[in-house]
Parts: sequence; structure tokens; C-alpha cells
Amino acid sequence: AIGATDKSLGFALIGITVGALPAMLGTGLIVKRFSKWVLFYVLLFFAGSIAAITLVNTPLTLAFVLFFVGASSGMLDVVMNSGVATLESLTDKNYFNYAHAAFPVAVIFTSPTVGYVRQSGVNKNIILLVMAGIIALVGLINLKLDMKDNKKEEIIYENYWNCKKNW
Repeated sequence: AIGATDKSLGFALIGITVGALPAMLGTGLIVKRFSKWVLFYVLLFFAGSIAAITLVNTPLTLAFVLFFVGASSGMLDVVMNSGVATLESLTDKNYFNYAHAAFPVAVIFTSPTVGYVRQSGVNKNIILLVMAGIIALVGLINLKLDMKDNKKEEIIYENYWNCKKNW
């Protein structure tokens, strides 16, 4: 549909890794500085990256968009793992098993659902925009939940990071 050869498609797919690696390296510092706000913005960035796929019309634009998909996906991985690690350290409970299990469960549910919807004739751009909307909605819900106990949470994060700095 975009006139991609095997070579140009392979080049475009490298964009995911090229975007993800530096983003993952830098995201830890962003999380440390801005803690709870980062997840909201990263989810919006990821949603925007997914929505941008609908604009792809050449192998070069595919590579460009996949760079941002990779960057936002890598950032999301670091932010979520950081949040789970923080939660574990604050509660002395194990959550990583649940967090890591959530991804394959989501894939097991989403992949056949999208396949079925696509097979029923729904345009791929509609599917991508709906998925981007769901991701953005999750970001807004998370932001609303974060703001609920804002002061209490700020104290918890401040104590956690001060403890880490002094340790």
C-alpha cells in the first residue's frame, strides 16, 4: 500500500529500535525529576505515535513514524517499570509478576479482536485511531486518579526519592 520493498520495509522497522533505545536511556532521568506526571505525557505521546501511523504513505514516512512509536513504547516501558518498582518499595509487596503478565494478556485479547474487526471490513486507520483514543483515555484516567490524593502522593514520592538520594 505504501510501495515498500523488503529492503525499505526492513529499514523502516529499524526505526522502532533506533527510537526506543535512546528514549529508554533518558526516560529514567525524566521519571526521577517529574515522577507521577510522566506516565500521562508518555501515554499521550504513545497515542499520538499510534495515530500518526494513519498518515504513513511512503517507506520513509513509515520509518519516521516508527521511530516515534519505538521511542514512546520504550519510554512507556521504563515509566511503567519505574512505577511498579516504586509501588513495590513503598508497600513491600510484589507487583512485577502481575505487571509483566498484563502485557501478554492484553496481546492475547487485543490481537484476535483487532484481527476480527479488520476481517469484518473496518478500515485500518479507524482501528488505529480507536486504539490511540483508548490509550489517551487511559492516560487521562491515570492523571485523574493521580490528582485524587495529590498531596499525600507528593509526600510519598518526596520521601521515597530523598531516601534513595541519602542511601
